Amino acid sequence: NTDKVHAFAEGHQFAPIFSKAALDVFVGPGDKGMAWQVPSPTHQHFALSIRGTTEACVVWAQTADPTFLEAAFVKEVEALAKPGIEIQKKPDESADTPVGLAKTVSYLVFPSDTKRGFAFTLTTAERAGGPFQASIQIAKVAVE
Repeated sequence: NTDKVHAFAEGHQFAPIFSKAALDVFVGPGDKGMAWQVPSPTHQHFALSIRGTTEACVVWAQTADPTFLEAAFVKEVEALAKPGIEIQKKPDESADTPVGLAKTVSYLVFPSDTKRGFAFTLTTAERAGGPFQASIQIAKVAVE
């Protein structure tokens, strides 16, 4: 629910992002999105966004350990498994980029008795240097 994301960001006093270049990355096309800078005690750069077209919720990290993040992501998503909840692992995707290999890991999570659920997607880059090195996205989906 995007209202809850807005309330969370405002309640934690996250600063809205207004830079067009940053919004192009974090929100993308569409007029339904918004992005916030997430404060960090370690002075790392993080952002929270709602995508402009899909209204998916995304957390972005400018730098991250891709191996650690993938292991933690897989562990947390697979921990959602319980009776009545289906988890489908999608094939991993990868591509060469200027900051090394980019990898995407995706899961569909949905109640067994419906075909609506959520896509959990992790995207990481091998090295920092781009606008972000990692993102985790959660989006509502219809399951085929």
